[in-house]
Amino acid sequence: MGMYNRLSTNAACRHCGETVERVLQFKFGYCNLNDYVVGDSVDWAAGKRGHTLNHGEPVTGRAWVPAYAEEACPSCGIDFVLAEFAVVVDGDQLTGFEQATVGFHFPEENDVVLLPTATTAPTPVPG
Repeated sequence: MGMYNRLSTNAACRHCGETVERVLQFKFGYCNLNDYVVGDSVDWAAGKRGHTLNHGEPVTGRAWVPAYAEEACPSCGIDFVLAEFAVVVDGDQLTGFEQATVGFHFPEENDVVLLPTATTAPTPVPG
């Protein structure tokens, strides 16, 4: 995956249902293994030597980026290699995340997907 950022959160495992601490890996902003929580603003490397580690561009409005659980569920051990999470941003602020239901994942073709104004959450695809 290369360099990425990390969002720490609690999420119910979509397989066993237990709410567990999860770290979600995502590529948006200055990707240098920065640790974030919901509500934080993403850093950008404007003028820094590491500007090549910027992934995507600042957005206007709401968008989402695919995200991956850093480790298997600590309760049941299930690990999923596709993007089972989507980190939601509003501008540069991390506003939350969505988790795909069993049998679905979030598309990985796009780095940043803008959400239409009336849409409240990203839409997963079968897989």
